[in-house]
Amino acid sequence: MTGAQSHNKLNILFLIADMQGGGAQRVASILCNAWAARGDKVTMVTNESPDTQSFYPLSDDIDKTGLNLLSSSQNSTGKGLLSNFKRIVRVSKLIRDIKPDVVLCFGYDVSVIGTLAALGLHKNVLACERSDPALYPSAGIWQKLRDFAYGKAARVIVQTQDAADVCNRLNSNVDIIPNPVIRPDTDGDADIKAPASRYIATMGRMSNEKGHDILIDAFATIAQRHKDVDLLLIGDGPNRPAYEAMADNAGLAGRVHFAGQSKNPFPVLKQAAVFVLPSRFEGFPNALAEAMALGLPCVSTSSAVGAKALVDYGRNGLIVPGEDPAAMAEAIDSLLSDEVFAKQLGDCAAEVTDYLGLANVLEMWDRVITANGKADG
Repeated sequence: MTGAQSHNKLNILFLIADMQGGGAQRVASILCNAWAARGDKVTMVTNESPDTQSFYPLSDDIDKTGLNLLSSSQNSTGKGLLSNFKRIVRVSKLIRDIKPDVVLCFGYDVSVIGTLAALGLHKNVLACERSDPALYPSAGIWQKLRDFAYGKAARVIVQTQDAADVCNRLNSNVDIIPNPVIRPDTDGDADIKAPASRYIATMGRMSNEKGHDILIDAFATIAQRHKDVDLLLIGDGPNRPAYEAMADNAGLAGRVHFAGQSKNPFPVLKQAAVFVLPSRFEGFPNALAEAMALGLPCVSTSSAVGAKALVDYGRNGLIVPGEDPAAMAEAIDSLLSDEVFAKQLGDCAAEVTDYLGLANVLEMWDRVITANGKADG
């Protein structure tokens, strides 16, 4: 029987900075809900206040604890250092009280806190890198703290081979576990509006690494050729005003739609003619995986690390060089102009759930969590 069907019940202490909107948080909700559903004891600890609601639904069987210490863990001021010290003390007490089989730390800064909190307690600490450490290094002292934490952890979990190549220098026990891909439910009502025309879509936080500016440039190149097609940007973030101005300056007012952040974008996303992931870098391209699961023809940049593990060029998607709006425009144009080809790509893309389905990914986690045996209680 698979690990998702029969296993020894686990006592999991899951650490994450917050449970607001984001790819890591969405994956955290999927994993923790699945562990709780099969009978594992799951305690989720965030830096938020205890009454802060998760952006993503969490099972009532998950014991969610907020430390009420949300200020940035990377703040080097006296206040920031005090907050980190308090986090370490609080997490150390939780480890002693809960006696978990595994302390699972989602993010490098949380891994630092979890590793320091577990020193001397003989606990199975898993440090989970959620980005690409080669492209998104830590800053200053946090680089050294991250390296220390990854070196001390029982195992380091990464999402791609590229990340493993970096982390292998810090720890000999590095495991690659991709994010689970669940075919999104499109039957409910979306909380965003779809354009009235055909549309290209992307989804992600509006910050520099997600590359929305590259996509807007690419769309400007083909907008006159495809006058019946608009661009839908799902998400929000600090760069939104700049992108709105960029679209207006390119003469695309009314054709670039800023939908904002959404808890249920999938009924609208499913109707897109093409999905594009223009990212400059990614830990794992969750939005791309979800779009593929919906059967959408997809275009991704090669700089979105992890896309290469999902996309077989020309069979289930297209990959273009990063920072190349012209190449992106050409790929989008090829899909908008050939609906038969686009449908073939989309049909094959939907197969992503066959090998990255939740049951398969849970088995990978089970093997890693139990690799060192249960921790001392």
